[in-house]
Order: sequence, then C-alpha cells, then structure tokens
Amino acid sequence: GEACCEVVAAFGGGNAEPDPLLPKLDIDQRAKLDHCREHLEFAGPAVTIWTFAAAGKKQARGFAALRSYFVSKQRVGLVDTEAYALYVVPPDAAFLEALGMDPLSKEKEGCLLALQVPADVDAEGEEEEPEDKDVAVEQASSAAA
Repeated sequence: GEACCEVVAAFGGGNAEPDPLLPKLDIDQRAKLDHCREHLEFAGPAVTIWTFAAAGKKQARGFAALRSYFVSKQRVGLVDTEAYALYVVPPDAAFLEALGMDPLSKEKEGCLLALQVPADVDAEGEEEEPEDKDVAVEQASSAAA
C-alpha cells in the first residue's frame, strides 16, 4: 500500500514481552469491531497494547486521515503477520467502549491504539511456548502505512 504516515509506537500495557513490531506496518485489511473484541477476549493477558502517535507535524495530516477513515467505515485496521495480528483502533469513545476499554488519558487521546495478539495463543489465552524462537523486546519506533 501507499505510505500514509510515520508513527512512534509506545508500550501502553498488557503483555510486556511481545514480539517486536515490524519497522513498517502495512495496514492492508479492515476488521469489524466484533471480530476484534472476540480476538482480544480469546487472547486475554497475551495482548499487548501500544499507542501510535504521529512522528511529527508533517505526519499529522496522514495520521488524522487514517483515524477518520476507520471511524467513517466503523472498522479497525488489521495487520496480519506470521507472529501476530495487530488491530489499529482509533481513539473514538464508541470504539473503545465496544472493545471494553477505558477512554484514553488526556495525553494519549489523539493516539491510535494498536492491539497486538500473538499468533500462538491457545484456547486459555496463554501463549504457547515458542519452538526455537528468540523473543526480544524492542524499543518500537514504527512506520505505519
């Protein structure tokens, strides 16, 4: 897809040992809120919450357009990788309420939420032990497209 904006990702809560985010995220799918909520409930404590903020003033227009697009379509963005699914959620109060999440703090209210669900979550919401896989936590600074 076409580059929309660059973002800075910050850890916001949940699983403190997620797979690192890719440096470029192609948001090439959309999902209904119900699908996102069900996946989050299924994954439970394995979910990692990130906040995405525009990387700078030049990125703000594309970032705002992305948020508005998701709200207008009543969908969340979805990045599906081999290691995880990443739901990109606008900070709209109705979206957060539908997902059972609290409103964002004043400092974060302009951010997108990114909800990372590991691909290897079992039925109890626990991550399965990876086989021969190094797991690293990385200070995330990612570009979203």
